[in-house]
Amino acid sequence: MSIGPHAFLNGRLQWFLIDGLSLSICRAHAITDEEWTHYLEGIMQLTRDQAATPWGSVAHFAGAYPSSAQRRITADFVKKNALPKLHVALLTDSRTLLGALTALAWLVPSMNARAFPPLDIDLALQWLGTVKPFDRALAKACVEKAWRILDASFPEVARAR
Repeated sequence: MSIGPHAFLNGRLQWFLIDGLSLSICRAHAITDEEWTHYLEGIMQLTRDQAATPWGSVAHFAGAYPSSAQRRITADFVKKNALPKLHVALLTDSRTLLGALTALAWLVPSMNARAFPPLDIDLALQWLGTVKPFDRALAKACVEKAWRILDASFPEVARAR
């Protein structure tokens, strides 16, 4: 099953769900707490509407990324909604974002996370494929589609890849 793309953050975040794998690709100068909460609630509603439970995630943020307050919002959201163990592949070269991933993993012990350089999307998908089978070709195509959409719509925000 696949759904998406769905746009959040006024089109600056493209989201897909492929066989239970959530794909979030974002290009923004800033993300407000309100936008972040709307995104979390939105993907929760979309997955419930499809009777799907995400088991994994690929995330790529260029420009802005979730703040410490938003990581706390995420941790509280995961606990409140009793989400199952989530496997996260973060596409980044940013040392700051690597630190944020470590902090989030401390806040959400049910999360298993690894970082990969953005150009290593195949390696990230391979790692996630060891957890559960999914359509890797479709997932990669969706990530690349999101990059194209965001490149066209928000070229002023540099992307690290």
